[in-house]
Amino acid sequence: MTIIFRKLKVTIMFQTFIDQILNKTSQRNERINRISEMPFDNRYRWIEDLEESMKLDAQRPKSILFFDIDRFKNVNDIAGRQIGDQVIELVEDRINEHLPETCNLYHLFGDQFLVSIDNTVSQSFSLANQLMKAIQRPIFAENHEFYLTATIGISHIQESDIKPSEHIHQARFAVRHGKTKGGNQVNEYKSFMGAIYNELISLESDIIKAVQFNEFYLVYQPKVDVKTNKMIGLEALLRWKHHQLGEISPSRFIPIAEKIGMIHSIGEWVLRAVCQQYLEWKRIGVPPILIAINVSALELQQPCFYHRVIRIIEQMGMDPKYLEMEITENSFIHNPEECIETMEKLRSIGISLSIDDFGTGYSSIGYLKKFPIDYLKIDQSFLKDVCTDSGSAEIIKSMIHLGHTFGLKVVAEGVEGEHALSFIRNVACDYYQGYFYSQPLEADKVMDKLLTS
Repeated sequence: MTIIFRKLKVTIMFQTFIDQILNKTSQRNERINRISEMPFDNRYRWIEDLEESMKLDAQRPKSILFFDIDRFKNVNDIAGRQIGDQVIELVEDRINEHLPETCNLYHLFGDQFLVSIDNTVSQSFSLANQLMKAIQRPIFAENHEFYLTATIGISHIQESDIKPSEHIHQARFAVRHGKTKGGNQVNEYKSFMGAIYNELISLESDIIKAVQFNEFYLVYQPKVDVKTNKMIGLEALLRWKHHQLGEISPSRFIPIAEKIGMIHSIGEWVLRAVCQQYLEWKRIGVPPILIAINVSALELQQPCFYHRVIRIIEQMGMDPKYLEMEITENSFIHNPEECIETMEKLRSIGISLSIDDFGTGYSSIGYLKKFPIDYLKIDQSFLKDVCTDSGSAEIIKSMIHLGHTFGLKVVAEGVEGEHALSFIRNVACDYYQGYFYSQPLEADKVMDKLLTS
């Protein structure tokens, strides 16, 4: 009897285990069926549907809305892909709830959706804005709360001889145009957008050439003591003078350089150039001064970054105590512990570290107290309305208090007037940068200031 009982017990446990697997498999299959069987989740059926619609009623106005959820990768990075899938399903439901009966919703790839509608141009734009507002409402998935935005491109079907695939390309061009302007907007396709996209493709190859042909150069933004109004440091800012297009903004070419993997070569060039400039100033008798460089999140997360820095400063003969590295909060989204370890190594050899654009990223106070940093830089967006917006003023006060609580020096960026300087002086900010003192300067003008100060 005992043996039979034990066998029965094992059988029941095994059967329970099998039931759990089957239940999970059933749930997974149900989710897959939803993605594969429902019309709005079929990533290819929209072509057949649109072709049929165009044949049946070629004269009726039609449009395509192409959705791309902004920075959705952050959801997967923070909460995991399983919760990310749940969020996408909730976005689908929310869009579908707000669609008229004449519209069809299709789930294309990951965080991309397409809506085909029978509507006029103005109605398409109005609908797109309604859907964008629906997506912006808080989304709750398990224990997480997300605030999402979307960039939407519209292509109007006015010529029946154009293939449906061409219309989706046009809508995508409109999305890409919106993404370059920060996302969270609706754009109707215009012919110039295709040209802009082609120009971006061209810039990718030009960035590679820019390193080879020495088209990059540096300017220096002074860091100033709030009490004495004297320059105590510099921030090296990268500039690009394109051989045909002239000056190109870093906000335009840095994301491209990160995308194509050139940011590491550019970062190495910047570090060498700063070391060389420091040594040149030292040679002619300029008093030594701390120089900061901006470090991309992709650079910091590279396993060999620390060893590359060591190699370069040893080759150049740079004194590391006059070198500072500015790192954005967003650098810590991926592998925060590894990033902190790299920062600790850099700081151990005398390099100063700062958190740049503080208040605009994703780090928590819990991680802030772990960061081996010396400076906290308040993003210039908070200084913009400090004299007219009491909310901005209180945020800045809190940031300065927080920085001092952790033993950090605080730098206010974007000080452009006497009122802003007076404010940060009254709330005990340590340093500032901005046009009130000086715009970014070329190396020879920095030298003159250093020699006469």
